[in-house]
Amino acid sequence: MLNSPPQRLNPPPLRVNCAQVRQCLETFPSVTLEANVQPITRSVLRVRLTIEATFKWRDATHGNALKWLLWVEDSNNEHIYHSETFFLTKKAAKEGPQ
Repeated sequence: MLNSPPQRLNPPPLRVNCAQVRQCLETFPSVTLEANVQPITRSVLRVRLTIEATFKWRDATHGNALKWLLWVEDSNNEHIYHSETFFLTKKAAKEGPQ
């Protein structure tokens, strides 16, 4: 009809599947780190890390291993003293702290 008022276009209401959002958050890769630092000399430190996966492993999402980059930095001087790559495997993630 030409004389009818224009209809408002309202978007459909947002329907969030809370279970799906929760599942995504539970499987989002995250780890906790505990560091034990001991001086060896004036310029050398020994750093021992305990790494624990704090997420649920899903084969479809994570595959067999996840690659992480660890580094030791001086945030005041923006200097990285050491860096290395760490692979967290499915087996290690399920076993607990490494």
